[in-house]
Amino acid sequence: MEMNLYHGSLHKNIETFNPFSHFGSKLAATDAAYRRIHLGEEGFPTLYKVSISLPQENSIELSDWVSPRPRDLAEALSAYFQGQLSEKFESIVKSISIRDASDSSLRLSLFKKISDQLLPDVRGIYYKNEHEGEFNELTLCLVSPACVSSIENVEFDHDQVEKVKTRLSKKYPRLQQY
Repeated sequence: MEMNLYHGSLHKNIETFNPFSHFGSKLAATDAAYRRIHLGEEGFPTLYKVSISLPQENSIELSDWVSPRPRDLAEALSAYFQGQLSEKFESIVKSISIRDASDSSLRLSLFKKISDQLLPDVRGIYYKNEHEGEFNELTLCLVSPACVSSIENVEFDHDQVEKVKTRLSKKYPRLQQY
């Protein structure tokens, strides 16, 4: 199934996405980029419109696992699957310490371990997003970036940016404004 989704980032000129990048509505992507700025990260908010081809039989749906960290995803996958595959994800969970989450190269290698267990059968993971965009809207975590057929920089919608900034100011009132 071919679909157009959005990705919000603090990086300009993305040409390829890493495995386990997240895609959703324009509002959810705006929320993702501006939340990171609001929380003090450096970068330039950028919105990408992405065409993705993902057959339904190559996707699963999980509950929102709350965090983009490999450990949390592996834990959700362990709960989703049965038997030997569940045990493999549980083994990945046990091998990751909290400190591992901040090391980007280690993080990518942990995501690689997860994707090795999922591919080629599972190329995408859908979840009802509890944190970005409209509550419980469907978001896609893409296991295989090869499913992306085109990437285009697009403009943020001014009204959506203002809506997101207002919501973030209420949710995180003590943080520095931008």
